[in-house]
Amino acid sequence: MDKLVDLPAERAVLAGIFQYGEDIYLDVVDLIQPSTFTDDTNRAIYKCFKYLFEQDVHELDQASVMSAASALKYEELFSNPQELSYIRSVFNGNIKQDNIIKWAAKIRKLEIARLLQEQLRSANCDIEEISGDEPIEQIIGIAEKAIFDFSTLIQGDDSEPRLMGDNIDEYLDNLEENPVDIVGISSGMPYYDQAIGGGFRRKTVSLAGARAKTGKSMLAVNIGLHVVNLGIPVLFLDTEMVWEDHISRMLPNRCKKNGHLITINQVETGKYTHNDVMRNAVRSAGDELKNLPFYHKNVSGKSFEELIAIMRRWIHKNVGQDENGNTKDCLIIYDYLKLMSPDGISKSLQEYQLMGFMTTTLHNFAVHHDVPILAFVQLNRDGIDNETSAAFAQSDRILWLVTNYSIFKIKSATDRAETGPQNGNRKLIPISARHGTGIEDGDYINIIMEGEYGTITEGETRNNLMYKKTGASIEDSIPFGDIDDELQRPSTSK
Repeated sequence: MDKLVDLPAERAVLAGIFQYGEDIYLDVVDLIQPSTFTDDTNRAIYKCFKYLFEQDVHELDQASVMSAASALKYEELFSNPQELSYIRSVFNGNIKQDNIIKWAAKIRKLEIARLLQEQLRSANCDIEEISGDEPIEQIIGIAEKAIFDFSTLIQGDDSEPRLMGDNIDEYLDNLEENPVDIVGISSGMPYYDQAIGGGFRRKTVSLAGARAKTGKSMLAVNIGLHVVNLGIPVLFLDTEMVWEDHISRMLPNRCKKNGHLITINQVETGKYTHNDVMRNAVRSAGDELKNLPFYHKNVSGKSFEELIAIMRRWIHKNVGQDENGNTKDCLIIYDYLKLMSPDGISKSLQEYQLMGFMTTTLHNFAVHHDVPILAFVQLNRDGIDNETSAAFAQSDRILWLVTNYSIFKIKSATDRAETGPQNGNRKLIPISARHGTGIEDGDYINIIMEGEYGTITEGETRNNLMYKKTGASIEDSIPFGDIDDELQRPSTSK
C-alpha cells in the first residue's frame, strides 16, 4: 500500500492552497477530497481549508486555519508540538503555482488506485471461497461486481433511486410560472436550435465536427457573439488560435451587423484607417466588444486537467450563482477536442480511449456544474463524403456521452447547384439529438458563410427549399417546417 502514497505530493498541494488561496482551491476542488489524503494530519488540514472556502474566505492565514480547526474539533493539531511544527512547515512552503494541479492529479490517481486495490482484494477473497460447483456466470460476476462497485466509488454518487413521480407538482408549477420560448440557450440559428432540442441545454455537451479549414472556429465565434448579445457570459477555450486572430474577425463581424462592410484584411492591415467612416465603424465595433461578457483563452499546450480547472474557476468568478444556489446562465465553447500531447498514448491506452475519457470528463463537468458545453472535433477523412457519425475521428468513444452531434462542412458543387448560390456555401447537418426533432436523411441546414467579414448566417433547410419549389406541403413532409417569428426571437433558459 505504501507504494500508492506520496506524502510530499500531499504536502505540496496543501502548501499551494495555503499560499495561493481560493484561486488554487477552485483548480483542485473537483480533483481531490479529504479521503484523497492518506495522512491524518494532511486530511485534517484540508478539511480546515475546505471549511474556510465554503464560508466565503478568499485568502488563508494561520489564524483563520486555527479558527477552522477549533470549529471542526481539531484543536489537538495545534496543541501537539510535533504536529504544530509540521503544520507550520506546510504554511511556510513555497510551491510553484503551475505544479499544484499536477500534484493534485497525482494524489487523486493514487487514491483511485487504492480504491481499485481494495475492490480487487475483496474480489480475491470471494474467489478463494469458490468450490467449483458454481455456474460460470456466478464466478465471472465476482469480477464484474468488483469493477461495478469501483466505478460507483470513483463517481461519488451514492444517492438512492427515487420514484419518477416524486416532486412532479413542483416541476409542473415551475414550468407554468416560468414559460420560455426555448429550453436551452439559443445558438442564434433557429433550425439548428430546434433540431438539437431547444438550443444548448444545461448539463449537456453538444458536439460539432468539421474538416480542417472549413470554418468551425468562425462558427464557434458567431455562436458565442449571439449568446453574449443575450447578456449570457461565454468562455471560449481555444487550442489553436490566439486573441489577435479572433479579434480581427469579430470587428468586421460587428461592423457588418451595423451596416458597414469592412473586411478582415482591412482590419488586420490597418487599411480601415484610410477612411474616416471605416475608422469610426471599427472603433464603434471595438467599443461594443468591450462591453460583452465574451472570455477567450488560448489553451494550447495545457493538460486536460488544467482546462477543467480553468472552466471551474471561470464559472465561480465570472458566472456565479443565483439566489437559489444554481449556476447562472452561461456557455462554454471548446474548440476543439483533441489530445494536447502524445504523452498518454501507449500500447495499453490508445488515442480513442483517451479521447473518450476526455469526453466523459466534459460530460461529468457539465452535469456537476449545471452548465452547457459546445465542443468541436476534427472529422476524419470519411468526413469529406460521409455525413454520418462514422465521419467523427475516434467516433464511438466521443459520441457515447454527447447529447447531440452535427457535421459542419463545405457544400459540394452539386449542393450549390441544387439550392442556388444565394443559399450559402456551407451546410450544417444535425446527425443525432437526444432531445431534438432531428432532421431527415439527406436534409441539411444551409449556412451562409462570408469569410471576409467573419459572419455566419443560418439559411433555410435543403428540404424546405425543394418543397417550396415544387409547391408541396412542408409541414407534412419534414420533421419541422418554416421557423416562425416567435421561434426566431432568442430567449435564454431560466
